[in-house]
Parts: sequence; C-alpha cells; structure tokens
Amino acid sequence: AFSFDLFSMSQADWLEQNVERISKDDLTETPTTAEALEGQPNTKAVTIGAAKATGSDIAYKLSHLLALVVAGVIALLASAALADGRSVIKLKDTSNLPRLTALTATLDGETINLKDHGLDYRADELLGPQYGVGLHHDSSGYGWGKAGARETLQEYIDELGLLQVIAAVPSVIATDGLKHPAHFLECTELKKAGLSAMSLAIIAEVASAVMIIFHGLALVGLLPLSAKLAKGFAGLVWFTLTAGFLIVVCLAIGVYETEWTCNNDFVPAIRLSDHFVYNWAFPVGYLGYACSLLVFSVVLCFTSLEEGAQEF
Repeated sequence: AFSFDLFSMSQADWLEQNVERISKDDLTETPTTAEALEGQPNTKAVTIGAAKATGSDIAYKLSHLLALVVAGVIALLASAALADGRSVIKLKDTSNLPRLTALTATLDGETINLKDHGLDYRADELLGPQYGVGLHHDSSGYGWGKAGARETLQEYIDELGLLQVIAAVPSVIATDGLKHPAHFLECTELKKAGLSAMSLAIIAEVASAVMIIFHGLALVGLLPLSAKLAKGFAGLVWFTLTAGFLIVVCLAIGVYETEWTCNNDFVPAIRLSDHFVYNWAFPVGYLGYACSLLVFSVVLCFTSLEEGAQEF
C-alpha cells in the first residue's frame, strides 16, 4: 500500500506534504560577495607586489651592468694612457714652436749670448718632431726618473764646462740623451706633478679592476657582503674614482699652463703650453670623471641598504 501511494502521488503533492519536515537550519544561505571574499588572499595586492619586485630587479641588474661596463672602459683607457708614451701631450707643429733654449747665461761671472756660441734650438730640434709625453714614460720609453744621458744637464755643465757642453749638444741629440727632459733638465716640480698624475692613473686602474669583479659578482648573486657593507664599499670606491679623475683633470690644466723652473743654464724655465698640445688622454680624463660621477649617483640612488635577494 505504501509503494502504491508513493508512485501514484504526484511530485507537487509530495512536496506539499513534506515541506513542514524540512528544518530552516538545514538550509545553506548563499553568502554575499563581501562575505565570500572575506578571508581570501588579496589577488590585486599580490599582483602589484609581484610587478614591483620585477621592476626593482631590473633596476638592480641594470645599475650593476652599467657600473660593470664603465669600470671595464676605465680600466682599458687607464692602461692605454699608461702604455702610450704620447698619450698626454705632444709637440706642436714646427711652424708654431718658439725658441726653447735661453738667450744668455753666466760664464766666469760674465753674461754671454748663447746664440752666438751655437745654442739656439727649438723643442723639435732637441727632442724630435714626433716627441710626446705619456703618464708613465715618454715616446722614447724613458720614465720620469730616467734620461738617455747618464747624468743631468747641469752636472755635465759643472763637470765639462758650459762651452764644451754646447759643442756636444748635436751628439747628445743623436743618442736621445735629452729624454726624458723633465729629469735631464732637472725640472723637479714638474717631475713631481707628472709622478702624481701617474700614481692617480695606477690607482684608477686598480680600482676599476676591483669594481669589475665586484659588480660581476653582484650580477650573478655571489657577492659575499651584507647590503650596507656592499653599498658603502661601492660608494666609497666610485667616489674615489670620481675625485681622482677630477684631480687629474685639474692637475693637467695646472701643469700645462704653469711656467716651471729647471735647474740648468740652457733651459732655465719652460711653459708646456708654449711647446706642446694636449693629446687624447686629456679628453679621456673628462670622460672618466663624468662616467664615474654617473655610476656613483646610480649606486647611491638605485641600490638599497635593506637585505634582499636582488638588492644590496
């Protein structure tokens, strides 16, 4: 009888009879949008954070790549300037060269005309028309503390006599005895300035080589330093390079325009700007200063003091 009633009863009749049995507690209410989102991760915030991390990583890598390239260029140019014996200055054209040797000198308490005794030379006649001076040595290969002659000019004058040395000048020219002139003519202060510039170039060479290794390790994530220490080290080295290039440029201008006193009777004073012109190393000094300052600014602005996977 139960089976008969069940199958013969329509769906509507069954629902009408049994609707009272369904408890309200058994119904699951449909949550609102706010309730559904409550407790879920903030998808928008996660997406923005991921994008921000990507941008920071790109800036990090680009800053190190820039520093690596600049350090490589500085190392290359510094080594070239040290290796080239004509990198800093070279002689002017012959038509623009004035007399280098003095007009008069004192012999046995009397003033004599050196030109009358055969001493009348331009720099190209004494040194050669292609002569130049680099940071480390001159175009003949002599450093700041060496000369082709065994002794300085004034020592020869004191030992042999003024007129005898004038007579020997052609043979000394033929054997490159006058080079390096800063040492041979005993231009002591000029020699000190040249040695200072050479020392700064060597410092730039060593510092740039260190920064090539430093930024290379940073790019591949193998830098064994904390964020604060790494940023401080990079800033210090790039500041040193920037200041060094600025000093070299100022030193070159001062050396070029100053009249230097030399301890000898033939060339008692010399102003480089009267006889020489700048060569390619001088504009490179300006370029090195600008590039070092750029990288120093990038290190300060695009690196962090906080520890992170891609930042120092």
